[in-house]
Amino acid sequence: MIETGRVKEISGDLVVLSPDRPGACLGCGQGCPRDRACGFSGAGSKQGGRSNQGLLTALNRKKLPLVPGQRVAVEFSPGSTLVQTLTALLPPFLGFIAGYALGALVLSPENQALRAAIGGAGLFFSAGIVCFIRKYLPPGKPTIVYCL
Repeated sequence: MIETGRVKEISGDLVVLSPDRPGACLGCGQGCPRDRACGFSGAGSKQGGRSNQGLLTALNRKKLPLVPGQRVAVEFSPGSTLVQTLTALLPPFLGFIAGYALGALVLSPENQALRAAIGGAGLFFSAGIVCFIRKYLPPGKPTIVYCL
């Protein structure tokens, strides 16, 4: 997967980018400048205008001569994207199944709602573990492919 963005900062081989918003960005309707994330463009929260929201860190393995403000294309490896998707979605699903099965072992068969609630707790618990792990062991960084 290839995305484009503008170079914000350069620190050795690490380059901080501001990703371009797609033309069909629904955004928050507040008329965000192109160099800031609006909160709906992958930044996570709706506090638009914060300087660190929506920024992307990429590697300049090809040693391209980059300057701040320049547009570049970055590539996410397909394997990395698949692994990130599976590690984000599979553990919470398995956490729900494990919680529901644990509830089935402990509770009587007529307590379906309580079993589902335990399953939901397993889902949120495993999602929290995934979030914690990703915070301290982030997935691989994309690579800058070429300048635009």
